Amino acid sequence: MKKNILTITILLLLLSLLVGCDQQRSIVASGKKIKIGVIGPMSGTFAAQGKNSFEGLQAAHTLQPLLNDGAAIEFLVEDDQNDPTRTIAAFKKLAETEKMAAILVFSDSAPVLALEPFVDRYKTPVLVTLATHPNISKKSKYVTQLCFDDIFQGSVAALFVRDELLIKKVAIIENPENPYSTSLATEFRQKFVATGGLITEIINISDEVDDLSAIMDNLRLKKTQLLYMPIKAKCLFNIVKVNREIEWHPQMMCGDGLLASALVTFHDDLNLLNGLMATEFFGDKIADNDYDRSLRKTYRSLFDHPTTTYSSLGAEAYEILHDTLNRCSDPDNRQEINEKIRQTTDLQGISGKITITASGKAKRSLFVDMIEDGDLLEIVKVY
Repeated sequence: MKKNILTITILLLLLSLLVGCDQQRSIVASGKKIKIGVIGPMSGTFAAQGKNSFEGLQAAHTLQPLLNDGAAIEFLVEDDQNDPTRTIAAFKKLAETEKMAAILVFSDSAPVLALEPFVDRYKTPVLVTLATHPNISKKSKYVTQLCFDDIFQGSVAALFVRDELLIKKVAIIENPENPYSTSLATEFRQKFVATGGLITEIINISDEVDDLSAIMDNLRLKKTQLLYMPIKAKCLFNIVKVNREIEWHPQMMCGDGLLASALVTFHDDLNLLNGLMATEFFGDKIADNDYDRSLRKTYRSLFDHPTTTYSSLGAEAYEILHDTLNRCSDPDNRQEINEKIRQTTDLQGISGKITITASGKAKRSLFVDMIEDGDLLEIVKVY
């Protein structure tokens, strides 16, 4: 791991020199270094999530490698494979042994929820990019969400289905072993029913199911108009394929990050997702701001593939951290860093302004998109 860390550090420095930026020409390096920890799935089933997130962070770091006082930001990366036990071990190492000033986490809700009981003990600020479960940050004064949470996401999805699509009958398909899936399904169901919608059935499902055809046939008989599916890509693709086989074509909606995962794991089958709707952090319209334009240009110069939701959130995480450290009188002071993160107000992100509340929740826009040929086509933006 030390060899990998050294390689990453050298790479970041070289990229900064190659790409260049106005900041480097105007700010003189002071020699001081601020150490930031990074935890995420860099290998295993969820490797695309961690690697894409870190690529976005790299692109943003290339744009602004130094703080206003000339201090350089360095990263120490730990691979947790999206496993809660590994996440906890990685956090303890970074917070206690390595004394990181702050830690970015690119893992899902389950690892972050498992991590929370340990965070306040070490008083180390943690910024999570993808974990949308509403309980995150509730039990810790040091865990902050960059993402919107499932209460907002589930409510927007339900209202869009009822008020915009005028759909009355929906079936919910969720994975009871996944906190993200159950949380989002619950929020959608409550809001949908409250607005007069009918849930034809709630299906508990995992990645491996033998009788999908029978389940889908039953939902069709109940005149289900839409399938709401906050589930992982593998299971969703199985459902889509079965519906094609039985020639049933209900409308479908999923949660955030689905396409980003599918782009890597199921690239050859992306056409199967055409027409599927998703609640997301970003749309396809390029935002009219200098940060978004500069970031896209830098990302293209560094990597030979397009940005994803993961990489965009990774870049925004760095932007928030960079802004926070610049506002600190001592950018090595964990307590001050944590306080300043939660005082972030109207910071320009990729697709809009981001505000972090004192409770560690992000206020940011949400998009309802449609997937078409591997792209997210914006339907509506909700503030």
